[in-house]
Amino acid sequence: MKRPKQRTLADLLEPGFAAGYDEFKELVDWTQNLAGLTIPQRVWALCFERVSVGMIEALNTAENRFETPPHENTIELWSAIGAALATINAQAFTDDGKMHVRREMLHAIKASYDRALKGITEGVPA
Repeated sequence: MKRPKQRTLADLLEPGFAAGYDEFKELVDWTQNLAGLTIPQRVWALCFERVSVGMIEALNTAENRFETPPHENTIELWSAIGAALATINAQAFTDDGKMHVRREMLHAIKASYDRALKGITEGVPA
């Protein structure tokens, strides 16, 4: 019987880029000390941790169940994330607000992606 592989975030990253896992772990560890955080920071930390764990679990399960390569699963994950966001937004907002929500969502995703990638590759400024 084939034993399922359990991968960490570092395993899923491209070779040579796995150093980013240290920053991820540091951020998750930081979120465990919620006492000094504002409510929006606490919400962000909770969402970040839950979404990250869910994505890793989805990628692990897809690779084991369908025996597909991690990079292909990652592309499907991105597609699923977009569909999930659209589904949530469609249910939560009126027709008039949907385009505004879409613009805000795209702005927030791009800004947080760029900020995180810069922090991982260049370090977080002191």
